[in-house]
Amino acid sequence: MNRHSGKFRPLLLVIHLIDVFRYRVLVIGESGVGKSSLIKKAMGVECESCDTTRGETNIEHEYIAKLDPRFIVHDSRGFEAAEKQNVEDAQKFVQERVSKPDLEDQLHAVWLCLEIPYAGARLIESAGEKFLKGRKEILGNIPLIVVFSKHDLLVNLIEVESSQAKITLSKEEWQAEYDRLLEMRCLVPIKKKAGGPVPHVEVSSRDGYEMTLEKLRDETVKLIQTYIKNEPALNAAMARRNESKSH
Repeated sequence: MNRHSGKFRPLLLVIHLIDVFRYRVLVIGESGVGKSSLIKKAMGVECESCDTTRGETNIEHEYIAKLDPRFIVHDSRGFEAAEKQNVEDAQKFVQERVSKPDLEDQLHAVWLCLEIPYAGARLIESAGEKFLKGRKEILGNIPLIVVFSKHDLLVNLIEVESSQAKITLSKEEWQAEYDRLLEMRCLVPIKKKAGGPVPHVEVSSRDGYEMTLEKLRDETVKLIQTYIKNEPALNAAMARRNESKSH
């Protein structure tokens, strides 16, 4: 069959639509988990929360990513237990963006930033847990990616423990130990709280870990593309595009 036949046109139109507007991502999480550093390093954005001298974060402000112009980023205030308003503001932002008529103005993904826990620390606090559990009601089918920050500390932990034990791990052994620790500290607890598996990426904002940030961006794009292809809004966007071409 000719690759330009009707069977392939929807996919080609999806690719075209994806190419002509930026992906809109909302970044949420508690203060201190590395959210601001993630935005700065992954997107090349100097957001308000990256510099406390610039005032409070405005969730409506659009930051166009300099390192990857495919993205527009919205930064939320920290999900603190005593700051319920911050969570409510994020939910309100989602609701308003979902109702936007144009696909490019809608929200396309959410990053929920969590710090990989150490020394008995909790993985997620009550505000973030509530958002995670209610993600279907809040987001619908909008992709939510759990971003486990400070991946480098987990790497260092393995190095320290193997050094103290005076053993040299092969590449396969090292990966197996990393997977075991990640499963125990992050994946099992998050699956339990979310009621099932959720997309996730481990990242570090430190120099030398740029590949983790690239993986996060690429995974986000992949999930957004799948989301857009299966949303009714896509059909409306196609109709508007075809209408504009006819005039």
